[in-house]
Amino acid sequence: MAIFHLSIRTISRAKGHSAVAQVAYDTRCKLTNERTGEKHDWTKQKADLLEWQVIGPKMEPGELARRAELAEKRWDARVGRAMDVALPHELNTSAQWDLLRNFGLQLRDTYGAGLCVSLHQPNTKGDHRNVHGHIFMTTRAVDEDGNFSKKKIRELDDRTLGPQQVEKIREMWEVRCNRALRKAGVTEGVSRQSLKAQGIERPAEKHLGAKASAMVRNGCRMRKADINKLISSDSRRLAQIDSQILQLQSHGHRRSQHQSVQSQNTTAQKQHLATNRHPDRSLSLGQTHGMALSGKQGSASSGNRPSRNRSQSRSSHPHPAGELARFFAKGAAFSRIDPSHHFRGGQLLVGALHALRIFIRVLESEQQRQQQLETQRPGIRMKM
Repeated sequence: MAIFHLSIRTISRAKGHSAVAQVAYDTRCKLTNERTGEKHDWTKQKADLLEWQVIGPKMEPGELARRAELAEKRWDARVGRAMDVALPHELNTSAQWDLLRNFGLQLRDTYGAGLCVSLHQPNTKGDHRNVHGHIFMTTRAVDEDGNFSKKKIRELDDRTLGPQQVEKIREMWEVRCNRALRKAGVTEGVSRQSLKAQGIERPAEKHLGAKASAMVRNGCRMRKADINKLISSDSRRLAQIDSQILQLQSHGHRRSQHQSVQSQNTTAQKQHLATNRHPDRSLSLGQTHGMALSGKQGSASSGNRPSRNRSQSRSSHPHPAGELARFFAKGAAFSRIDPSHHFRGGQLLVGALHALRIFIRVLESEQQRQQQLETQRPGIRMKM
């Protein structure tokens, strides 16, 4: 299943960053920062680079980075922005590159900045699905000849408008990813919203980052990586339990429908036999049946709850065993932490409190279901 990931960060001299270093990493080339004399050589990792392109000005990536540095005079200036995106692994390389390139063109049309987009394949020691893209974006508008504007693109720097623009960019990427997935025949899409906002009840995995991922690939054990393994394993178990619960509910619904049809057929057969044996009593039988129906309607109008069939009752009140099974499986995602971690007791306490809350809810649901079944029992029975 494809995942959504888009992060934006500023390239600031105050933090020791530079546009030259970022572009050299993105395009896997060797560049020298003329302002500091520092050299950045990533040519040994050239095999990771699949595609790259400068969007906007007609120049090489190194020249775009050099002019971005020259356009800023302050020692603590922001010389650019860097974006990292995850490409859907369900797409082939050509479709992934078209998706990334068209996204860069949309950013160019929206902000007028110069961009350098590059597509990287996964590390041979890492996850084979981790196809990702890097985007370098200037802080000033740039024309096709490479001339930088005297004014910066302030929409992304503003404290009020900046977060809104970031959310707008994330939405643009979400729309383009889902469009590409649908075109490839993939039904499941991606969402920029959190799991909680999507109504998904499972803990989110921790983001490792490039350095931490490299350490894990080299054999280092990290707490976040261990937690992610537990979450991934328990999420698969929860999905299996959810599927089993849905199958049981579907089976119960079909069974209740079958019983309802059998009950209707039995009633029709009894009426048919009574009519054939005593033709003169057919009218009285119909009147009696009408009185029974009117009696039920009267009881409902007098304040009792309206009658519902079993399928409706079961669909609105999930089975307590299924609820408890789902909870205990879900609780494992919170409590199955390495005993060497000091916060295991807190996780168990949270799981216990959550268990008590779920158990009380299940008991109340069962009591309500029993009360509804009591109110649905007919008060008048037809005598033959």
